[in-house]
Amino acid sequence: MSSPVFPLVNPYPVSSRDPSARDVALAEAGALELPSKETYCGPREIVQAVMRDEGVGAAHNAFEGSLKESAEYKDWQRSMPYLKDVPNISTFRKGRKGHVDPWKANDEVLEVGGLLCAGQILYRGGVFRHAEVAISEGPVSTSMHPSVARWHAIEVRGQVAILRIAEDRKVKGFAYQTVGNQKHKAEFEVLLQSGLRLNQYEVFEVKGITVKAYDVYRENA
Repeated sequence: MSSPVFPLVNPYPVSSRDPSARDVALAEAGALELPSKETYCGPREIVQAVMRDEGVGAAHNAFEGSLKESAEYKDWQRSMPYLKDVPNISTFRKGRKGHVDPWKANDEVLEVGGLLCAGQILYRGGVFRHAEVAISEGPVSTSMHPSVARWHAIEVRGQVAILRIAEDRKVKGFAYQTVGNQKHKAEFEVLLQSGLRLNQYEVFEVKGITVKAYDVYRENA
């Protein structure tokens, strides 16, 4: 069975929403100051804006809305089997200690996952100490949304990683649903296969959190 190809999800430019009629009325009454409309043209800009807003402001909402409206991202999710049909991926997501076999989950990602296009951006919050990182101990959870990466980075006192797929149709991922009765829909999660190499190409800091950008390669592809 041939693997599905995940079309490139490129939501940019992303703009914050226009003020509602209620907001305009409040502003005219002097009870509210309308924020200026912002436009974000790439991953660095959206990460900086999300982190300045502490993951809950206009940039977060604008990017989330763009993801939910993306036809390409919907295609990713439609091409994936139900979680009941990939029990190891399902158990891996639940993270139940003593019940998770990362290699069985990885086998399912390789069997049913979609091939990512070069240039696709994902995010992860974790501990990234080095300029080169090997993903070799099982699949790795990532997110389409930088706010999710920010939350996880703070949880572990780590960093936010911007992950850019370097080679076309070499790396596989499993896209979890963001609609329906699945839990963790707000995670916008994509589970990447094991056997990856991350090469750092940029580092910057926002509000005390280090952001590291990596190109992602499949080892022995």
